[in-house]
Amino acid sequence: MNKYVGLVNDKNPSLQYDSPCFNTKISFTKLSANSIRVDLELSEAKGKICSDLYLFSTPSNTHISHVWHAGKRHFTFKRLSSAQMLEIEHYGIHVFRFCDKLVNIIPDVLKTLMLFVGSSGADPHKIIGGSHIPWFQERANLNFLKNAMGLELKKRSNKITYIDKKDIKSGSFVIILRLDGLAPMISYGTGSRATHCAVTMWIDNELYVIESRDGDYWPTHGI
Repeated sequence: MNKYVGLVNDKNPSLQYDSPCFNTKISFTKLSANSIRVDLELSEAKGKICSDLYLFSTPSNTHISHVWHAGKRHFTFKRLSSAQMLEIEHYGIHVFRFCDKLVNIIPDVLKTLMLFVGSSGADPHKIIGGSHIPWFQERANLNFLKNAMGLELKKRSNKITYIDKKDIKSGSFVIILRLDGLAPMISYGTGSRATHCAVTMWIDNELYVIESRDGDYWPTHGI
């Protein structure tokens, strides 16, 4: 997890932050029409062995800075488009400090990637990289829901339940949770047990499931 420090932009060109390791001044400078420079000025460290890990973020760009010792350093967002410059003008560059050490963050990033790796295409016949969730991705997402939300999904003996379609009426609500990384993240952020929905509809004596969606694993986009 990380802690929100603040933001810098033209209206708020600098901020002061007292971290567990350094007293840090962060400054914003517009160098040109397509580049922004961020400066960090750090006091003497508060401990013999300590460091701070910062994330600088805009809607389109990110930069990670790991600082070990006092002094001055800087980085530059270069070759920004007019839209990216406008984002920074309106929203600023947001600054976060990671609460954990880098040595622990790296395996955390790998665990996070496992939530998303496995189902990235529209081919239902591929075991990995198709539209279906492989077992290792499913397990990673189930562990995430259990550890992060206390939501433990029990494995059922009957994976398929057959329902006579005559019992389904127009307007019946279908709730969906796909274990693809994104959906469990939405559940975590909203507290919901489901992240997608559809509705049934009888049209000309045929039963349809109607939904609005867009996804890499779906053959038609923007419907």
